[in-house]
Amino acid sequence: MSEETDRNPEWATVSAVRPPTWSAQYRYSPATIFDDFVFVSGQVGVDVSGEVVSDEFLPQAQRAFVNLEAVLGQAGSSLDCILRVGLFLVDQRDFIHIPDLRGRYFTKPYPADTTVVVQSLARPGLLFEIDAIAHRK
Repeated sequence: MSEETDRNPEWATVSAVRPPTWSAQYRYSPATIFDDFVFVSGQVGVDVSGEVVSDEFLPQAQRAFVNLEAVLGQAGSSLDCILRVGLFLVDQRDFIHIPDLRGRYFTKPYPADTTVVVQSLARPGLLFEIDAIAHRK
């Protein structure tokens, strides 16, 4: 893991988490750490080479959760430490899968959750995105 640190005298240290496979071309951090909190940028259904894994919702959603778990691990956290998630769906009909995904990847007490249906995501072909706020272990 690569961490980039910036100090602001009025705030605690903020570190950027950048897994080894992350590409800097979009100029963002997959996650940042502030005190014991981890703020994870939106994770989508792409593999380590950046290719969309499928044109179907479930494989994309499952891969997004795998990617989320990997970024959290790099930050010293895990899926069990998530406090809040934001879920973004391109098709309202895919919401039927969300309770099962929550049950598969989260444990009680379940994280706070906001689910939004959007017209599109940042890259063509993406159907699902998840961001998160977690605490460190």
